[in-house]
Amino acid sequence: VTEAARTNDGGATWAATAIGDENCATPENGGLARIAIDAGGRIWGARQIGSTTAHPLRSSIHYSDADGATGTWTLAGTLSEAGGGRRPYALLTHPTNQQIIALLSASDFAPGAGDRHCITYMTEDRGGSFTERGATVGSGDNFVATDNGNAFRALMLPNGRLIVVNREDTSSRVKIYTSDDKGATWTLRYTDAGASVNTMIL
Repeated sequence: VTEAARTNDGGATWAATAIGDENCATPENGGLARIAIDAGGRIWGARQIGSTTAHPLRSSIHYSDADGATGTWTLAGTLSEAGGGRRPYALLTHPTNQQIIALLSASDFAPGAGDRHCITYMTEDRGGSFTERGATVGSGDNFVATDNGNAFRALMLPNGRLIVVNREDTSSRVKIYTSDDKGATWTLRYTDAGASVNTMIL
């Protein structure tokens, strides 16, 4: 399945690259949703895959040490939810520590978990192992992800703080959240005072 294009000559020429489909028998809906480069030059890609009962919607995270060429991607981990789905919204790398990578993913219709709350899937050994953390917001907010994934923005600071800017639904107010414990708990820092906000940049 062709999912992206890559260049290694400054953009003069491009070639298709495929990450793979986790050994599933048939192609699945979705594709490369997010991409990032860690401090050591490794390329990371997060995919949304799955569309059937046999292959439920989930997030997978892969890496390549060969500039992203087809056939060089390794599956590092997968987020799934029984009876629900996981959609990748942000793939973050630490600016100076190549060991730390975080995938922020929404949990759709997860039983007992609340619709669309943010999940942090983090590695601190460059993909050797991952820890999953469900979001808890001290303000009691549900920390819902936006219906429009393009409105979801996230950042990892050098001190490890995670920042998320989003809105609950189209035309809803922008909110800013931060986490200082690797995504286990979040604090609502700011809510836009306007009636609606349709644009934001991070």
